[in-house]
Amino acid sequence: MAAVTVLVADLRGHTIRPDERAATGSASSTTADDPGVAPLNRVVTPDLLVVSPRRISPAAVAEVERSRTVTETLRVRAGRVRLGSKRAGLLGVDPSVFRAWTPLASAKSDALWRALAHDQLVLSFAARDAHRVGLDRTYPVTGSRTLPMRLGGVAELRLAGVDGLVTEPTADGLGLTADTGMLVNAPAVPMPVLKRLVRKAVGADARLVRLRPQATAGPRPERGDGTAAADSYRELYEFAASRCTGLSWTVLAAIGQVESGHGRNMGPSSAGALGPMQFMPATWRSYGVDGDGDGDRDVWDPRDAVPAAADYLCASGAGDGGRSLYRAVYAYNHSDAYVREVLATAAVYAASG
Repeated sequence: MAAVTVLVADLRGHTIRPDERAATGSASSTTADDPGVAPLNRVVTPDLLVVSPRRISPAAVAEVERSRTVTETLRVRAGRVRLGSKRAGLLGVDPSVFRAWTPLASAKSDALWRALAHDQLVLSFAARDAHRVGLDRTYPVTGSRTLPMRLGGVAELRLAGVDGLVTEPTADGLGLTADTGMLVNAPAVPMPVLKRLVRKAVGADARLVRLRPQATAGPRPERGDGTAAADSYRELYEFAASRCTGLSWTVLAAIGQVESGHGRNMGPSSAGALGPMQFMPATWRSYGVDGDGDGDRDVWDPRDAVPAAADYLCASGAGDGGRSLYRAVYAYNHSDAYVREVLATAAVYAASG
């Protein structure tokens, strides 16, 4: 049985234990004065966390984003507080925006993000265990002043050095400075290159935390369960490309960028295309795969959609390269301008390593 990924206490004080494979949230935490949380319509995998001793300026952010290989950034409040008697690292976030930057099961849990929107504390499982705190109980959280906070949710966050989340107004009340943290999504950029680029923009005294998992030695799993182990879009593109001899991961990455910005805008599009690779429903019925072996072919899940895109391109001859690759990308989207943009973007990724 898979590990529980989210636990949430609803607004009446009961514990919600979402499905052990993927959190779905619960309508039981909705009330008449619910502040509301925007629905999840995209997923973003953070590659790097930046924590600065001072505010990260708009000019610094613009310098990072000028690189064509940096897809997106998100500024947050970051700081250290005391949770009870122990130190804890918190981010102050907008629940509607930040949910897309968390692991898929956590991102899907409406109940989790409603709890956060109600100014409750959300912790990682590791932080909950380290601090020995319990769901639905209230604890003193101390920054520039002390606030009593109810632990409303526990979730998988995968943010090294971050113990929990609060809302931006709560972070302000705790004295966390605005824009002192930044998440960076740049799946095609080698980590040393990304760190140099970011450090040049934000300064030498900023702390850069790698969030992208380290590559593991040894053979990759076969299709059907291999994508379940992919923790970044780049890993996903690389694994999916291996399904088609001759297909470069950079082509899949370029399509992912052009179609949805690596999951930033998953649709539905005006034409009805869905998910990170923007499949039309009829095409998905023919080519959709269960890439992560969870028993579901989910067009919204990149672990299913990216390998499906690789299969579709391969069936159209992408593995043969040259004009065959051009025709395969054209089959994906019937536009010569689209093909040129994809191939140019793939070339940029290839040059970046």
